[in-house]
Amino acid sequence: MRLREELQRLKEEKEQEKRQRTESPAAGDGSESEGDDEGGAAAGAGDTQGSKAKAEAKGKKKKANKGREELNLGAGSDPFKVPKIDVPEPDRKNMPRNIRHKWLTGGEAIATVITDDDYALGAVVLARTILATNETAWKVRGKDNEPDPVELNHVPLIALITSRALDGSSGGVSDKAAGWLSDAGWRVKRVHGLMHKKASTSGVRGKEKVRLELALAGYTKIHVWGLTEFERVLYIDADTMFLRDASFLFQPKYWDGLAFNGIQETTPNKFKGGLFGVRPSNRTRDVLIKGLKQDRLFKNNEQGYFNAMFEDVWSEVPPKRRFPRAEHLCTGQCTLEDEWLQEHEVQSREAAIVDFQGVSKPWKWPRDIKLKSCTPMKNFATLWQLVVTAPTEWDVRDILLNFEDMRESLVQHTVYGEAGV
Repeated sequence: MRLREELQRLKEEKEQEKRQRTESPAAGDGSESEGDDEGGAAAGAGDTQGSKAKAEAKGKKKKANKGREELNLGAGSDPFKVPKIDVPEPDRKNMPRNIRHKWLTGGEAIATVITDDDYALGAVVLARTILATNETAWKVRGKDNEPDPVELNHVPLIALITSRALDGSSGGVSDKAAGWLSDAGWRVKRVHGLMHKKASTSGVRGKEKVRLELALAGYTKIHVWGLTEFERVLYIDADTMFLRDASFLFQPKYWDGLAFNGIQETTPNKFKGGLFGVRPSNRTRDVLIKGLKQDRLFKNNEQGYFNAMFEDVWSEVPPKRRFPRAEHLCTGQCTLEDEWLQEHEVQSREAAIVDFQGVSKPWKWPRDIKLKSCTPMKNFATLWQLVVTAPTEWDVRDILLNFEDMRESLVQHTVYGEAGV
């Protein structure tokens, strides 16, 4: 009983001491002068007024930024989007017949990004196959039975290349490789590489190893929006090859009234990062560059980043007006299952474009592919090798035409070399 009373007394004493410490700064010890009291009161009032002024200034700043919040990205992890660009849809019904259904108006370009010599070699094949499958140019014969040069170069090929390695040292695309690109028909333009601040922790989906070289090439695609000398730009990865004429991607239905377009990914409501169409805009480019300072993490590097930035824009593109999936074959899709593998088999027979997605690139001659469903991809790699070593553009065209004739039987073979391309 006495122990309980003693504990209660100690508790009351501590509470009393605590109250005295709390009250002493406000009450003082009674020895301060009246002037000091007035000074303290003035200081308190000043602090209050200062706080109110700061709050008002903050409110005015927030009000002033209203309507352009997409540019104030900061460095946090809050969601952010690219500002929408209103693109007026032309009234094609009232256009003259000679231009109503014309796909190419002179303001188009095809662009790619290259960060090392290997991908420069890939871009050489891309250019050779684009030119060799230009049916309009080859049907309008010029002198010496050659394709018409005007039609052949009607859509400029723009190669955005870097001159620095990942660590900032000299590297990137060498002058020799830049010469390959020029000879193949690319207009070479040097740009500085771009990288997201969190790219080192956001590698390729399903891969433990971070692919910084892919991240550098991916985020550098942002420079495509800076090609404002063109009205429409079709971006294509450098590890891509055309099997037949794909100028249909410039059809009005894929562009009229749209600032951005792409190909539906296997993931719902997502688009691929290897082929997309843009209307260049410096404002969009600047927002994308500022967004690289964000703390957010993105799967698949730039593909996840672009999907986050263009989420609202992409959702407004009607499914029937998006670039067709059936025409874009990604070799990496052969590792998927169910309906996606079935689609992959159809694309192997019919797609106009082959994208060597994933680790196995055609310049590495992917003999390491073991999956039965992926074996036909080796035939496409063989075709790529034939194109890169072909002596003339005529030879490239003949190789592609012969491949199309044999394509149905080639994709059915499961043993490498059995087809004998």
